[in-house]
Amino acid sequence: MRKKILIACSILVLLISAISILWRAYDLSSDFNYASAKLDIKNGNAKVIHVGVHEVSAKEKEIEMIAARYGFKNIYVEKFTPKQTENGIKNYNELIDTYLAFRNGPGWKDRYKKEIDSVLTHPGL
Repeated sequence: MRKKILIACSILVLLISAISILWRAYDLSSDFNYASAKLDIKNGNAKVIHVGVHEVSAKEKEIEMIAARYGFKNIYVEKFTPKQTENGIKNYNELIDTYLAFRNGPGWKDRYKKEIDSVLTHPGL
């Protein structure tokens, strides 16, 4: 009986330790993290998180339409809150980048940037 209790307690301690390590490694306490990226991919709601001041363009709607064709939405975060830590955003974006590379093929970022540059440099299109 004592042996079973000791084994059960050991397993419980190992399980709690593993969860704690994963929680810290993937920053699961933030709004954007590995787990939320997996969920967003599953739900077809991928986002690319940009950190810093966002310069609003008159072509925002066109830019977002291009992003939608590539399978994501641009989200801009100017300042971190406790729920939006840098590590969580990094983990989120890494997984989303992997997904988008699989979805759009190699070199997709370059094609995307060329389309965005084309929209921004050709007024009236």
